[in-house]
Amino acid sequence: MLLYSAVPGVTNRRGVMDKMSFLAVAWTGAVVLVNILSVVGIVILNKKIFTQYEFEFPNALMAIHFLVVAVGVVMWQLVSGFDLGDKETRPSMSMLATNALLHVVSVMFVNLSLLYNSVGSYQILKLATIPVLCVLEYFLRNIRYSLPIVSSLGVLLAGIGLTTSNDITFNWSGLAYGSVATFATAGYQITVKDLTKGLDSKQSLYFTAPLAAVIFVLLIPLSDNVGRLYQYQWTYERSAVILTSGLLALVIQFTVFAIIGKTSPVTYQVIGHTKTLCVLLSGFLLFNTPVNTKNLSGMITAMFGVIWYTQLKLSESDDTSKNAASSPRHQYHDSPDPEEEQMSSLNVRV
Repeated sequence: MLLYSAVPGVTNRRGVMDKMSFLAVAWTGAVVLVNILSVVGIVILNKKIFTQYEFEFPNALMAIHFLVVAVGVVMWQLVSGFDLGDKETRPSMSMLATNALLHVVSVMFVNLSLLYNSVGSYQILKLATIPVLCVLEYFLRNIRYSLPIVSSLGVLLAGIGLTTSNDITFNWSGLAYGSVATFATAGYQITVKDLTKGLDSKQSLYFTAPLAAVIFVLLIPLSDNVGRLYQYQWTYERSAVILTSGLLALVIQFTVFAIIGKTSPVTYQVIGHTKTLCVLLSGFLLFNTPVNTKNLSGMITAMFGVIWYTQLKLSESDDTSKNAASSPRHQYHDSPDPEEEQMSSLNVRV
């Protein structure tokens, strides 16, 4: 239901989902599932890399990830020959540089926020991404969210906060790092949406990944011990695991661009919090994780927020379909061109 509501323009003028629209929603659902599995996989592998293999060079690992992403997407283009778009529609170098820089800052300061904040404080600052997104989109893109949408997001965030936030203690360093991470993440996701308006996810990744890789490589001497990195003992097993984590990073980056391109940065955040909710719920139900009244009330509140947000987006989609059906073109042309109708059903808006 959330995916159906998140992909706008999926119904035809009669308010019925046709085959092509169903495939679009199914594709988005599959991409979200792959994103979830990839995120879980890379977290497990990274933990193994840092602890078991003693690879204590986080920026070097990020550089390896983005080098794998850059090489992977270039090879993908060479093998498949996917179109890179017209020169007129390609993003400017300044837009690409902004996207890459915001991504690097986001990754670095999220890690610093987790290092300098308690888990509860980190979660609270992470939840602030949605309201920051709404504010930035209003001032930078003139995108306005209705009061019911904002209210549903508030309910969702309150529920997630109740469920995940414990031991909330702030310090100035942690608050500064977390605030930068929040704004950088929001800005990065807005630029992802901007890029995917003229390019698809493969094209966007093709143009942005090399820049991000170069920035991370340049940051290695500033943050990691280059001497120890040079002396690191590489084995086939360690190399294979690190390469696998890089391939998972490629999948994650592709799915992020695909999801935001089909939906919006805010909806992507809602999907992310829904993933968190599902993981917590499965832990309580399947693995007998201890649950208290605070956790239970938080999950119920968050689920209500997700359902409310979904219903509001469904209502918006229905209103769009009704407006299209009542337009002059639809009133006076009973037999439109079939190709135009198919393209209309695949129309995507912010």
